[in-house]
Amino acid sequence: MNNYDFMMYLYQNPEYLNYLRYHPKWYKVLYYEGNYDEFLRYVKKELQLRLTDKMENFKRNLLMLQSLGSYLGKK
Repeated sequence: MNNYDFMMYLYQNPEYLNYLRYHPKWYKVLYYEGNYDEFLRYVKKELQLRLTDKMENFKRNLLMLQSLGSYLGKK
């Protein structure tokens, strides 16, 4: 991935762009080393954008609804 493609990808995905704005240390890493893939993996992990994170959040919400339903059903 070249610099132009990476910038286009950032502007198409605002969550990555916002992360970069609030964590300026990555500007230096991306400029000098060009570790675009490492940045994307790190942001996905930090912002919980991975599929496993989404499934875990869904499971947690489902369990909360189940416990709420059982609590309301007892009354």
